[in-house]
Amino acid sequence: MKNKLLYLSSSVIPSQSANSVHVMKMCQAFNKYYNVDLLCYTTENECNEDDIFSRYGIINKFKISPLYIKRLRGKFFQKIFQILKILKSYNKNTMIYGRDGYSVYLAALLGYKVYYESHGLPISKLYTFIEKSLFKHKNFKKLIVISDKLKELYLTTNNLLNNDNIKVLHDGADELDLSKKGTDLGTGFHIGYIGSLYYEGRGVDVILEVAKLNPDFHFHLVGGKDEEVKYWQQKAIKNIKFHGFLPHNEASQYLLSFDVVLMPYQKNLMLADMKVNTSSWMSPMKMFEYMSAKKAIVSSSMPVIREVLNKNNSILVEPNRINEWSDAVNILFKDCNLRNKIANNSYNDFKQNYTWLQRAESIKCL
Repeated sequence: MKNKLLYLSSSVIPSQSANSVHVMKMCQAFNKYYNVDLLCYTTENECNEDDIFSRYGIINKFKISPLYIKRLRGKFFQKIFQILKILKSYNKNTMIYGRDGYSVYLAALLGYKVYYESHGLPISKLYTFIEKSLFKHKNFKKLIVISDKLKELYLTTNNLLNNDNIKVLHDGADELDLSKKGTDLGTGFHIGYIGSLYYEGRGVDVILEVAKLNPDFHFHLVGGKDEEVKYWQQKAIKNIKFHGFLPHNEASQYLLSFDVVLMPYQKNLMLADMKVNTSSWMSPMKMFEYMSAKKAIVSSSMPVIREVLNKNNSILVEPNRINEWSDAVNILFKDCNLRNKIANNSYNDFKQNYTWLQRAESIKCL
């Protein structure tokens, strides 16, 4: 019989956020090894689990315990007593894993052994205090981070941590059924981007400039809030199509149809509603989703990106040099053998190292 795992998340589910995708995919992967319960938040009065699983492309289902909130600010403090009650209902042998420092620390105080995953340094004094309190607690077992750079930053800013209690696990992706047909985009050369259209640092402006230099290519952007789509549409030319936000399973169908995919992160990458630059430590899920779809990737060359991508599995260019981006897509258009070679190499690297199941198994073995 499988042991129980309680995943403590600060994600709002369902939502458009990448963190909600990460949490749902990891819970599905964990469910192979544990009986998984997910504690999360929701802004919907009624949650239909089957609809949620469908939106996120979840096949191996698990238990979801959503806590309804009226506002996004202070989610944990709105529901602290409910979270406390839920935690107390589990026996002390339950594995507690999560990305929400507040609830993970509360679990440690209650006597549970806890594993904490971080995707960035804390951005408030309170959260810094909570993390430090967690790291020195006797029930803290391991910190999981998403890049070597983030590990380095934690080690240099926190003397409570050492190499033994930090584990680097980059993000991951599902194994796609590559035999399936993607969305019919028509004839021509199709270049795609899937992800946020947030204004600062995503490189949407780079894609628009590359499109202007290559009017015969078709550019597709999947993702973004309605107001973001409208903003960029006003600046785009006719060979760019905005598809807006799509559920994760539908976005994958577009991904399968692209000839080349772009990852034009800039050095001033900001999270929406947070003035914090994540470009030095990020591990974007889209990178692994691109790899899983067996696509030729053109990406910004940044140290943290080069932890995964290299000259064999991608074309790396300077983030803001438009001509380099244009040259790269033209090289891939003209050289089908190179395009296939890069796609195959990135796919093989993904299969060997970056599936959600491999990630969950690595955590199981800690």
